[in-house]
Amino acid sequence: MEKVVIVGLALKQENKKNIYNSLDELELLVKTANRFNSNITIEKDGIEVNGKSIMGVLMLAASKGTKITLKIEGEDEKEAMKILGELFENKFGEE
Repeated sequence: MEKVVIVGLALKQENKKNIYNSLDELELLVKTANRFNSNITIEKDGIEVNGKSIMGVLMLAASKGTKITLKIEGEDEKEAMKILGELFENKFGEE
């Protein structure tokens, strides 16, 4: 299962949020991903990282507005895609 989403996390300079708020969102993404048994991969510009690793996701340096691909494979992939997709769609509760 695969979905392209627009990132709303990491170094949000457009709305003047500081790095700590962005790291809170990053932590929420990783904690949520870790609730599922499925393999969760996040891809940006051909680089894929484990969506359950805060260091991996941080390495992507995906700033606000970046397009990433969320790939989920496994027994609970539909539920994981629904929940993680909602996080992105709701901009992590930002608005």
